[in-house]
Amino acid sequence: MNFKSIRFSILFPIADLLLWCFVFLTPTTLLYLSLRLAMGGREQAVLRNETQRGTIEGQFHKSELLIFALNAVGLSREKTLVSLDFPGVIGEILISLPTTWPATYHPSHLMMDTWRDLTYPIFSLPFWWFAGTGWDTLFYRRRIRWPFLLLGTLLSVLFIVAYFGLKSAMDPSEQEGMGFHLWAVMLWGFLFLSMPIAWFRQWRRPAKAEPAP
Repeated sequence: MNFKSIRFSILFPIADLLLWCFVFLTPTTLLYLSLRLAMGGREQAVLRNETQRGTIEGQFHKSELLIFALNAVGLSREKTLVSLDFPGVIGEILISLPTTWPATYHPSHLMMDTWRDLTYPIFSLPFWWFAGTGWDTLFYRRRIRWPFLLLGTLLSVLFIVAYFGLKSAMDPSEQEGMGFHLWAVMLWGFLFLSMPIAWFRQWRRPAKAEPAP
């Protein structure tokens, strides 16, 4: 495959969705199917799922097995997806504002971790596309539009400042527990940094290609 045919604005969102399927949707489906098989003809069963982040235990009806599977997997996977799809918090706030603000909205039958595992990858898709557009501009020497430059620079500065601010506010023991989250915040700052870098190179040597869409 020709490297020049790759579009990061498409690749990044697809990679995010594939990771979501691999980390959350597939384990949830497998757990649900195994529970259905284990219950056989019974209508109810006592189920227990224990992770380092908490325990789910109780008597569940057959119709509640999917909810149990979602919450069980969400409790163990939330750190990965919420960190990588951190910009999804903006979508979470927009939903919460007209509904439950200042509390964060989530369906009553789903744990907060599970709700975020379900929604953050979707809410963050526009940000993956936007970051990919910046990398398309950088790699393929396309002219960058001013709105893209300003927003990309703002987001890059915001995430980089957030990284150093969070890191300086934590003691070493807290940083160990939040290491993956901090890494993800810096990752987003790095992804958006492509836009000011592309503009600087364009300023030094004007791009000949058409503007980024």
